Amino acid sequence: MNSIMYRVANNGNYFDNKKMARAAGFWYLAFTLLGAFTYMVVDEKLLAPGDASATLGNINSNLMLFWLGFGALLLGYICFILLASALRMLFKPVSTGLGNLMVVFVFAGIVIVLVGRIAGVAALNEISNDDVSRYFAFQANAEMAAGLFWGLWLLPLGLLILKSNLIPEAIGVLLLAACVCNLAVFALYFFAPALLPAAEPALMITGMIGEFSLILWLLIKGVKTQKQSAGF
Repeated sequence: MNSIMYRVANNGNYFDNKKMARAAGFWYLAFTLLGAFTYMVVDEKLLAPGDASATLGNINSNLMLFWLGFGALLLGYICFILLASALRMLFKPVSTGLGNLMVVFVFAGIVIVLVGRIAGVAALNEISNDDVSRYFAFQANAEMAAGLFWGLWLLPLGLLILKSNLIPEAIGVLLLAACVCNLAVFALYFFAPALLPAAEPALMITGMIGEFSLILWLLIKGVKTQKQSAGF
């Protein structure tokens, strides 16, 4: 059997792990670009932190952009689910438990963000400025609460890389560092908000190094071709 084919644990089927790695890289890149559009283009234009009235006015004046950003977010999270599923399949011979845990963390983070975004949509129908403020504050807190899971999903992924021979261990270490950085942003936001503005840029840049390293490796290099033994 060709060395780039892995036996999927317990069912006797085979899949091409290089193609699976490239697919994961594509979904990761698509998720990243769609998220960047929503957060760095749409949200930057529409959201006025601490000023719910201004935010509501911006949205009502740019409804098409608002819904485009919402749609891009949904599409991005579909890509994220496909990414997590591809990575789970790729690393299934290494550890099914860690792969499943990774997927659980991804779903948990997505649910929290979408609940927050739905609250933001609900704010469009409110008249009271206090109610609008509460909805947008809830959305902002939900985004940051999801950061807990954006850190945690990288923990099993980093460990899977370290346990396997598929991807360089250095990338696994960088992903564990990204996990710590995301968890630090979450902790500072909720427990020491005064420290967040100074620390966030360095934490975010450090976290991005690991994730972009993995994206590029998956897209350009794929994975190594040794066979793996199943793990749990």
